[in-house]
Amino acid sequence: MNKKTHRLAKHNIKTFGIAIVFLFSLPTTNFGQNKYAMGFFRSFPTGKYKSTSLSNSGSFAKNGWGAEFEDKARANAWPMGFYMLFHLSYQQNQLDNVALQDDFTASLGDRTEVAEANYNPLVVTLGPYFEIPLSKMTYLGIKTGIGFMFANIDSFVISVYDTQGNKVFNELLDFKTSPNFSFLLGLQFGLKLSHNMEMGCFADYSAGRQRVKTTVGTLNNIQSEFNLAFVNTGLNFTVSF
Repeated sequence: MNKKTHRLAKHNIKTFGIAIVFLFSLPTTNFGQNKYAMGFFRSFPTGKYKSTSLSNSGSFAKNGWGAEFEDKARANAWPMGFYMLFHLSYQQNQLDNVALQDDFTASLGDRTEVAEANYNPLVVTLGPYFEIPLSKMTYLGIKTGIGFMFANIDSFVISVYDTQGNKVFNELLDFKTSPNFSFLLGLQFGLKLSHNMEMGCFADYSAGRQRVKTTVGTLNNIQSEFNLAFVNTGLNFTVSF
C-alpha cells in the first residue's frame, strides 16, 4: 500500500471514529430510546472468499462462528422506527488447508502440505436502521451501514516435497492487512419478551476488498488484494432503555 493510500485510509478511519464518538457522546436527553443487542452467529463465506480454486483467486474460507454487538440509538425528533445503528462483529473462518494443499499439489506437480490457519474478520459499521412493526409483539428490522473491515489472517507454513519425499521448500507465510471499506446489509425478525427485552434472529451480509502484504520467508513481499464476502445468520438478545 503506497503512502497516499495509507494516508487516505487513516483519514477515513479517523473520520469514522469521530462520527462514532459523536454518536455516543450526545446527551441522553436527546434520545428517545437506545437498544443494545448481543448475538452469536454461524458464518457462511460466499463468492471468491469461499472458492477453493487458485485459478479463480479463491480464499478457501470455510463456514465459521462469530459474535456481534449492536447499539441502536433513536433521537426524540426522529420518526418512529428509525434508528442509527452501530454494528461490531468478529468471526473466525477456518482456512480449508486440505483443499488448498491439493490445489497446490496439482499446480506444482509435487506434494504440498499447508498448515491450519484462520481468517478472523472484524467488521465495524455505522448506518440507518429501520424497524417495521408486524404485530404488537413482533417486528422486522432492516440494517444498513458502511465502515471498515479488518481481515486478520493467521500465519501458516507451506511445505513442498519432491518425488523422493525430501522437503524442498518450507516457509512461513505471514500476512499484514490494512483496514478497508466495507458495508452491511441485514434483516432482523424480533420478538418482544417484555417492555425492555427482546430476542430475535438475523441474517447479515457484509463484503469488502482487502489489501494484503504477504511475506514468504526471506523472499520479497508480495502485494495483493482479495475479496471477503459472507452471510452471518444467528440469534441475538436486546435490552432497551
